[in-house]
Amino acid sequence: MMLCVQRPDGNIALGAGLGAIFQTIDVLRRFASNGPMMRKFTKAAVWLIAFTLLTSCASPDGAMTAYQTGDYATALKEFRPRAEQGDSGAQYLMGVMYGEGEGVPRDYEVSVSWFRKAAKQGDARAQFNLGTAYDVGRGVLENDALAAFWYKLAADQGQVRAQHNLGFMYTNGEGVAKDYVQAVRWYRRAAEQDYAGAETSLGVMYQKGWGVPQDHAKAIDWYRKAAERDNASAQSNLGFMYHEGHGVERDFNKAAEWFNRAAERGNATAQFYLGLMYVKGEGVKKDGVEAHKWAILASTLAPRGKVHDNAMKARKLFEQSMTIAEIAKARRLAKAWIGKYGGGK
Repeated sequence: MMLCVQRPDGNIALGAGLGAIFQTIDVLRRFASNGPMMRKFTKAAVWLIAFTLLTSCASPDGAMTAYQTGDYATALKEFRPRAEQGDSGAQYLMGVMYGEGEGVPRDYEVSVSWFRKAAKQGDARAQFNLGTAYDVGRGVLENDALAAFWYKLAADQGQVRAQHNLGFMYTNGEGVAKDYVQAVRWYRRAAEQDYAGAETSLGVMYQKGWGVPQDHAKAIDWYRKAAERDNASAQSNLGFMYHEGHGVERDFNKAAEWFNRAAERGNATAQFYLGLMYVKGEGVKKDGVEAHKWAILASTLAPRGKVHDNAMKARKLFEQSMTIAEIAKARRLAKAWIGKYGGGK
């Protein structure tokens, strides 16, 4: 069985004001979440920036307005002296600007140095970003123990992504001793803030019986909450539960529906299963071309591992019963899908 879990979020979180008025903006990168829970968060994770225009939080002299409108030279001129004087909000923003190459050459080491200054003053966003830096080895040597340390400080302050990432580390014993009970605790705290990734991970814990009594009904409840927020991993897992009849009555139609929703968002696990359903005609009209299209996409989008390997095997198997024209059509459809959606919607 191939479960999907929401992998740790490694985005830079950009605030919209200075000091105490900075607020965390929770916008997810939503790159395709594939593969089993035990897979390490990809080292090639892109640091994307999430931001909002909260003009009411702008500084009186317009420094934040300059930043928000892309006038990075002016913003940098205003923020740098404040950061050097110990303003944690300005230090945090300096870290963001160096991390994204905004008004300065991108420099992860300098970015981390500014995040560290703000983190030591208790800025939860900076603590989260510093934890992410150690998690993926960006600007510093990868160090799971230090990643967990900084995630914990941010998580204690309610930083939802830090709570989820810390739960992931406890699940896999990365930087901390493996402890499913602690993992569930942190997933739950993040899920209580309506964080879809944590809801998905909590569903996995209930499905597996890790840190909690196994309970497929509760797993489905958590998957459904996240799936309705368009979390592709949860949608794929919910499709699997309906396909196998775990915690619900087996229903191929609903399984196909949830697999399709996840597949359209670029989830390779769902694409693989949807391809199998088209081959067998389970919940959908039997269609070898559609089956092959989804197998092509799954093998293309999945990282090296079980999903990728199984999708490659499925492609070869499907082609044995297809004409050259049908294979060509499936490839055209897959290419068109990638051209339209890239890694997913």
